Parts: sequence; C-alpha cells; structure tokens
Amino acid sequence: MPRRLIAPLLLAVLPLLAGCGLLSVPAATGSGPLPAVARTPTAIPTDATLLPGAPVAAGRWSWTLGPVLWDRTPSILAANPHAPSVPDGYGWAVVHLTATNVSTERASPSIFDATLAAAGWTVSSHQIAETPVRLPDAFTPKTVGPGESVTGDIGFWIPLRAQTDRFCALTLDVRPRVTAESEQFVFACSVDPGPAATDAPPPATSTPTPTTTPTVPPTPTTTPNATPPASPTAPPTPTPGTTAGG
Repeated sequence: MPRRLIAPLLLAVLPLLAGCGLLSVPAATGSGPLPAVARTPTAIPTDATLLPGAPVAAGRWSWTLGPVLWDRTPSILAANPHAPSVPDGYGWAVVHLTATNVSTERASPSIFDATLAAAGWTVSSHQIAETPVRLPDAFTPKTVGPGESVTGDIGFWIPLRAQTDRFCALTLDVRPRVTAESEQFVFACSVDPGPAATDAPPPATSTPTPTTTPTVPPTPTTTPNATPPASPTAPPTPTPGTTAGG
C-alpha cells in the first residue's frame, strides 16, 4: 500500500476502534482524589422546592435524601489511609440516601443518579467510583422485600466554598425501569440555607430628609484598592462515568 494512503486510513480506523472499546482512551487525571468536573460556571437550579427529608415516589421505590453534610474529609480519609493527598480548598460532601421498596415484590433499587450543583460546580455522585476512595457507609443497592429499605451515603468531591452558596441544589434522577423515562426531583441542600456570600446586598432603606444642611465630610486623600480574593484553581476535567443501581 502506498505510504501516502496509510495516514488517512489510520485516521479513519482509530475512532471506530475507540467507539467499540477495542482502543482504550486514557482518562484525565489530577493531583487530588477526584479531579474537578466543572471547569466553567454551570447554571444552578433555582426551583429546589423540596426540602431534605421529603420522600419522593418513583415506580416501586420511595426515595429520601438527607441534607448535605459538608467537609466529611477527615472521616473519609480515616477510612482510606492510602488515598491521594487532598488539595487545599477541596473535600468531600456526603448525603444520606434511603430507598424504600413500596411494591408487593422483592426488588433492587432503580437506576438513579444524584447531582450536587453549587458555586458553579455540577458533580455526580457516581464519579467517586472512578477513584480509589470509598465512603465508610456507602449506599450499596441490594434486593429487599416489600416495606424494607436500602440506606447509605453518596459522596461528592467539591470545593469547600460551595457550602456558602445558599442556592445549592441536589437533583435526584430516577429511572423506574430500564425502558422508562427518568423522573427528576430537585432538593435544597439544607433545611435552612441561611445567609451566604452569594446573596445580593439588601436594598437600601430610605433616609428622612434632614431639616438642617449636614456638614460635608472632608474628601479622603487616598482611595483604598479593593482586591477580590483569588478563586481556587480547579483540577483537570475527568472522563464522566455512570454507575447504575441494580
């Protein structure tokens, strides 16, 4: 075969091999246990009408998500003594998940995915499976009888500053059956988000007009320079993965 035809032929064949799984494509790596999954700001849901602890039904299962428990890094590292080092400003958040079988037959939890969106990051609970880190009490699907539950934790690798975002939201996507459309439920990350740095400043209140002309203060000779705090640098983006409950 003429050499000038070899290069075009390889360019045509390599994508086919990769798509069939015959050629492995290396995933992106980072310096931490789980690299960032959102390098650019991501729209954060604002329709989080459900509070943590509110059960939602999808098919033969009832699902309950607890509030986000921020920075569970110490307990997770204690259970993973050989875990990679943790970069400053990053850590794990944990959510307790309960799936209850509301059908009349034995079954295993439906296919699901939970996504945490906060501070411009969007992180899937399944991505922790791509790392050597394991949660001490991980949610592990198993077959249970009617009225019985499967409980455990799901985890998210995220910047610690995400805790200050009062618009933080948890999205639970459940597919009752393999061939069915997924059902989506959006939760707030806590029962009482409270004030946060992402809030807009309160509106100015009206001031009564003084009866006398106030004294104008002297103009300062120098103006202080306001320097915004530096944002932490997000590690590289990994290749997303999916994990299905049984």
